[in-house]
Amino acid sequence: LDFLTTPSLRWLISYFVNIRANCLEKFVDNEFDKDLSFADVSEIYFFLGCYYVDDEYTKKDIEKTRYYLNLSVNLNNSRAQCSLGLYYNNIVFDIEKTLYYLGLSAEKNNPKALANLGIIYFQGVKVPKDTEKAEYYFTLCGKIKDYFFLNLIGDHYFYDFQVD
Repeated sequence: LDFLTTPSLRWLISYFVNIRANCLEKFVDNEFDKDLSFADVSEIYFFLGCYYVDDEYTKKDIEKTRYYLNLSVNLNNSRAQCSLGLYYNNIVFDIEKTLYYLGLSAEKNNPKALANLGIIYFQGVKVPKDTEKAEYYFTLCGKIKDYFFLNLIGDHYFYDFQVD
């Protein structure tokens, strides 16, 4: 079983992920299959956008990330809206676009977008600190009961809480 060493396994995963992305790119560059819905196509674009952003198995390509996420956003994909918001927050550092895309996604009750908006307003680093907005987004996220993000919110309250 020497062939299953960590470098070999990483190469194998990288190989199959790259094949999948290349096939999807060729597919979406041609006419769409008539049986696919806009939601299916949107998910393909979303996958491709995420594929190029930051993965140990792929080549980082920020332009392709933005291109495919925008295509998915144009098809009204909430996860792509959230990812594009985080792209503008963490890579491009454009807070207006961050708030715009996270806001679009939050309108569709995406817990990741809601939690991130709450954190942005709670920390007050890139925008003025606004605990009322933070509480609003955290409360909406809590109503969805996504336990991963509820835990994340709890960590922020626990570790970042300061008495004013």
